[in-house]
Amino acid sequence: MTFCYSFCYIYIYTIGAVHIINTFVQFIHREMKTVFIIATAAFFFCYEIQGKLQKIIEPLPCEDRGGDVTCKKLQKSLTFLDECLSNRRTGRYLCCRTCAKGLGVEITEEGKFKDKGNFTFYEPECPILRDRESEKFCEKYQNRSLTYNCHQSEAQAACPKTCNLRCGRSDLV
Repeated sequence: MTFCYSFCYIYIYTIGAVHIINTFVQFIHREMKTVFIIATAAFFFCYEIQGKLQKIIEPLPCEDRGGDVTCKKLQKSLTFLDECLSNRRTGRYLCCRTCAKGLGVEITEEGKFKDKGNFTFYEPECPILRDRESEKFCEKYQNRSLTYNCHQSEAQAACPKTCNLRCGRSDLV
């Protein structure tokens, strides 16, 4: 009879211990599942934010990228200053130094503009940028390939929003 009590006693304690351990494991499993779900959600949230917060592209320095002949020919035309002010590609990228000189805007050796009051020569619509070309046109610059990237004058002139172009006010001397 003692053997039976001992056996039952051990059996009951063993079942109780197994039940306690099983309950603990279920609790831990549930908690780990919750932690995993939270960690996964945090990862995807950060991944989405990173996609939306793309790198800010610095504006190109002011240079005459069109060459001396093109810029001198433009300078001789009667509509020279109007062309510099109205056509962003010409005034800011193709013949930037020539136009800046004609407009009386000072430029440093590095191609940065000196501030002159209400200055918008980096990007007239700052701080709210908008693309001047279609979304399809600007999409090719988002991939940042060697052929099409936002460090080119064409991209900066046509797609400042897509390229996330810095307004330039922090670059003023």
